[in-house]
Amino acid sequence: MVHRLANIGDFDVVYDLYMDDDANPYLTYDRMGREDFDPIFHSLLKTQTLYVAELNAAVIGTYRLVPKTHRQRHTAYLGGFSIRKSMKGKGLGAEMLYDIKQACIVKGMKRLELTVDINNPPALALYKKIGFEYEGTLRKSYTVGESGKFYDEYLMALILD
Repeated sequence: MVHRLANIGDFDVVYDLYMDDDANPYLTYDRMGREDFDPIFHSLLKTQTLYVAELNAAVIGTYRLVPKTHRQRHTAYLGGFSIRKSMKGKGLGAEMLYDIKQACIVKGMKRLELTVDINNPPALALYKKIGFEYEGTLRKSYTVGESGKFYDEYLMALILD
């Protein structure tokens, strides 16, 4: 598996991953058309924190790895973690996370953290399998669309010592 920064040619696959019916409710952006996602995608590219994971030269997943700064410069935040529906259940999500963990260690990071919806059992199980531990609950952390309904997330972290 190869991990690399996303580029302009990854627009369609990243859009499809973010807008997937099963994944979208748990990711950062509400459902939208390609034309509305385009400026978001370009702004993500500029941050150099958007990655894709490839298997046999095909993108199978995406994530953001955001290094923190100053007193938290030893920490990276993992967000937007998503894998192609057809690739789920094959151990590839765990492999992606293991690779991300190793890359953080190589960069000298000591902590990898993420947030996950409390009602996303498959993601919770995967993160726990890799060694992420529950650190707290973020109440009313986000809303989806115009629903006005708030959702809670768990803060989870992996210490990389």
